[in-house]
Amino acid sequence: MGAMGAARDFKSWVNKQAAPATIAILALMIASSIYWWSVHQKGIEGLMITSEWTSSPWQLVTYSFAYEPLSNALSLMFFTVLLVWVFYAGSSVEREIGPGRFAALWFATGAIPALLIGLYATVAGIHFGFGGPFLAADGITVAWCARNANSSVYLYGVLPIAGKWLAVLSAVGIFFLYGAGQPVFGVLAAAPLILPWLYASNRLPGITYRGEPRAASEKQNLKRHERMDNKYFEDVRRREQERAEREKLRKLFEDSMKDDGNQK
Repeated sequence: MGAMGAARDFKSWVNKQAAPATIAILALMIASSIYWWSVHQKGIEGLMITSEWTSSPWQLVTYSFAYEPLSNALSLMFFTVLLVWVFYAGSSVEREIGPGRFAALWFATGAIPALLIGLYATVAGIHFGFGGPFLAADGITVAWCARNANSSVYLYGVLPIAGKWLAVLSAVGIFFLYGAGQPVFGVLAAAPLILPWLYASNRLPGITYRGEPRAASEKQNLKRHERMDNKYFEDVRRREQERAEREKLRKLFEDSMKDDGNQK
C-alpha cells in the first residue's frame, strides 16, 4: 500500500508540474549517473562522442548521459545545482512549448555542437572524446534567458544576474569548458547557443516558438485569476441570496403560525 500510495503521489506531483519531458530527462541524468558510478564507468566510452562517431552516430545523442559526477563531493555538488536549474528553467520552457518540442530542443542543442566538433575533428584528424549534459543544459538555459532577458535569477543562489547576461556567461563557460587545449572546439561548442536564443525569441526563420511573450502570459494568468475571483464572488452572492430566501421563508412560516395561534 505504501509503495502504491507513493507512486500515486509522485504521479500527481508530476502532473502538477506540467513538465513530463523535463522530469524524464532529469530521471535519465540521475539514473545514468548512478549506473556509471556503480560500474566504475565501465563501458561509458560507448555512449560518449568520440573520434569514432561516424560509425556510431547515436553518440551525438547518448553522450549527454555519459557522465558520472558521484565520485567526489565537488562534482556531486555541481551536479545537484545543475539538476535544480534544469528543473526550474526546463519546466518553464516546457510549459510554453510542450513536451515534444522541449525534448527536441534538448537533444538538438546537444547534438548540433557535438556534430560540428565531430566534423571538424574528423577533417583535422584530431582524436577526442567527451560526455555530459552541459551543452544541452546550456541550450535550455539560453532559451529560458531569451524568454526572461530582463528578469533576475540568483547565480548559485547568491549573485543576482539578468537573464541576458546569464546567457552570455553560459556561452563563455561553454567556450572555456570545451575549448581547453582546442580553442576551435570551444568556438564550435559555444556558437550554436545563438540558435536557442533566436528560437525562443521567435527570430529563427521557418520555426515558431509556441509560447506567448512573458507579458502576454502574465496577462492571461491575471485574467484567469480574475475569472476565478469572479466565480468565487458570484458563488458567495448566490449563497447569500439563498440564505436570505430561506430566512424570509422561515419568518413567513413563523408569522403564519402566530396568526393561526391568535385566531384560535
